[in-house]
Amino acid sequence: MQQNINYVIAENGIYSLNKILNESLNHQFYDLIILGNCHFFIDICDLAKEIRKLERDFFNRKSFICGIIENTSEDTLSKCRDSEVNMVIKKPFEDQDLKKLLIILGNVR
Repeated sequence: MQQNINYVIAENGIYSLNKILNESLNHQFYDLIILGNCHFFIDICDLAKEIRKLERDFFNRKSFICGIIENTSEDTLSKCRDSEVNMVIKKPFEDQDLKKLLIILGNVR
């Protein structure tokens, strides 16, 4: 079964937050949001918290947020959990990591 996939690539965290806000105002919901730790000005955890605030304001559901990070210390993973990041993939990642993400997303939806 073929599905249409719409995607947006954001240059940085502030741009992605603004894009999600604008799309939320137009009632566009994202099933999957992948955040990399290369966002300038805002980190993954802060960005996830802001996305969750937007979802509470505009939707009855939550996007699946996956963070791609280099530092997987217990402190960082704890911050990700507290920020409601659903899954963390450690850099560098392999193809099977992305396949696992899609399998998990398929089971969640």
